[in-house]
Amino acid sequence: MSCKICSLTHPTILHIEQRKTEENKKDYVSTNTEKKVVSSALVSLERSIHTGTGDNQTLAIIPVQVKLSDSNNSVRTYAFLDLGSSATLCMESLRKQLNANGRKT
Repeated sequence: MSCKICSLTHPTILHIEQRKTEENKKDYVSTNTEKKVVSSALVSLERSIHTGTGDNQTLAIIPVQVKLSDSNNSVRTYAFLDLGSSATLCMESLRKQLNANGRKT
């Protein structure tokens, strides 16, 4: 498998592309002017992520936009969903891009 955008060995769909048409921009515009601060979120998956073949499992990787609650700066990246975890972690490079405080684990 070869990516059609960068020729590396991953699916092309892993590249997050900005939507450029006016019609698609409407999808991102909220008609509600009330702003709500969300410190964390839970994503619920309807389907089982187990393959049923021995110890191998497939886990979800999804595109996300990460933003600090007190900043307008945001970063588009990928989130690895581990439904068995109660921790939220990020790479040091993402922390630096967001200019966020945190501690190494």
